[in-house]
Amino acid sequence: MIQLPLFPLNVVLFPGGVLPLRIFEPRYVSMVSESLKQGSVFAIMTIEEQTDTPQATAFYSLGTLAEIVDFDQLDGGMLGITCRGGERVAIQHQRRRADRLIIGTGELQAPEPVIAVDASHQPLSQFLSSLLEREEIQPYRRWLQEDWHSACWLGFRLAELLPLPLAFKHHLLKIEDARERLDILDTVLRDNELL
Repeated sequence: MIQLPLFPLNVVLFPGGVLPLRIFEPRYVSMVSESLKQGSVFAIMTIEEQTDTPQATAFYSLGTLAEIVDFDQLDGGMLGITCRGGERVAIQHQRRRADRLIIGTGELQAPEPVIAVDASHQPLSQFLSSLLEREEIQPYRRWLQEDWHSACWLGFRLAELLPLPLAFKHHLLKIEDARERLDILDTVLRDNELL
């Protein structure tokens, strides 16, 4: 069991993914400061449903560890950070500190087995390669650790870059079979005539 700060957001961070964030709420500025000083991580948790009161925000119990790989002081007192996704974590308990930062207790999930990209999924590799050549993707790609032979890496990159509904992206995060994830993404791209 591990204990760490939780950061609920309307986003899914996948293992190995890159996520730029602008931090302005005092509780999260404090969390980021602690993380930078101690070299510690926090977890990005995907918001499940938006409610009127922030205290009642519900999020999925499966999230992803986030490591800060870059930071910058922005105008207006905001802090800009870039995070890289680590292992998935299943949160079982949570409590709120006095500063309203949520602290979760949970278990790290075993990494997916390393599986090579097979011939049937090569069109997905080609699609991702063309996607990563786009100019607007370059800031994201700067921090990306590429592994074109890994079916897991390929599926996670497509899942985070494609404009898919948040709940569907989270479903892709939960899948523990890289080939199954790629099969689903292949179907989505073919149904939309992108492959």
